[in-house]
Amino acid sequence: MIPAKPLFLLVSIFGFIYPVFFREEIIEMIKELILRTEGLSTNELIRFIMENNIRSSFVGMFGGILLGIIPLLVVVVNAYVLGFVANSAVAVDGYGVLLKLFPHGIFEIPAILISVGGSDINNLTYEI
Repeated sequence: MIPAKPLFLLVSIFGFIYPVFFREEIIEMIKELILRTEGLSTNELIRFIMENNIRSSFVGMFGGILLGIIPLLVVVVNAYVLGFVANSAVAVDGYGVLLKLFPHGIFEIPAILISVGGSDINNLTYEI
């Protein structure tokens, strides 16, 4: 079994310290997200974010049933991208910008971990 919470934490720290892997792909993905969200009202942006998070959660949940490796990839990719983006933000605006990640820690990250690890928030694991 691979515990989802420690894995997410370790991979996000790794992404923060070593933001060199898949650099072009991540930057391209961010540019695409900016283009897709440009000009959206606050309500439209909230809807876009929620739909994206729900889609990601379902991929993690049902991917475990189908292929097993998909939830692991959901955790690793999300964690690495978070670390990568945090590193880039700190490079531009300093460590204070990390406070802006707080909403992700309350809503998005737990939702992803619950979707890949089951509904027991104290025992979020991914079983191989």
